[in-house]
Amino acid sequence: MPHSHSRRMPQKSLVAAIVAGLLAANPVAATTRMVTVCADTGTGGLRQAIAASASSDTVDMTALTCSKLTLTAGELPVAVGSLTIRGPGAGQLTIDAGSHSRVVRHAGTGILGLSGLTLAHGFFTAIGNQDGGCLFSNGSVSATDTV
Repeated sequence: MPHSHSRRMPQKSLVAAIVAGLLAANPVAATTRMVTVCADTGTGGLRQAIAASASSDTVDMTALTCSKLTLTAGELPVAVGSLTIRGPGAGQLTIDAGSHSRVVRHAGTGILGLSGLTLAHGFFTAIGNQDGGCLFSNGSVSATDTV
């Protein structure tokens, strides 16, 4: 009887292959995170919604009734690859940095999508090769109905 050689995949490699296959077949769906208060920080605030977001999520401010959201804790750091921030309209909602910081700093290399917003009074003094007074992105920016 001939001797057969079979090769078994190590268990760690097998588990990794199964997980990778499942993720490829079932990508994580993007989430829409609602901003429910006209505040920079705290529960339901813009900063919390951005911090909780994963790449490809949307931060939705369309239900806000205020006309201005003032940043009190500095620039809004967007650490994920791609994020959409949606407001009710450029003439209806302004995110104001009060000339103390940038409005948004996007560290990701994907797309920062902005729609229905006005970004105002951003300020940044260039250090080295960092630029952008109101908005800085390592990736691309897509702006619709945005001032």
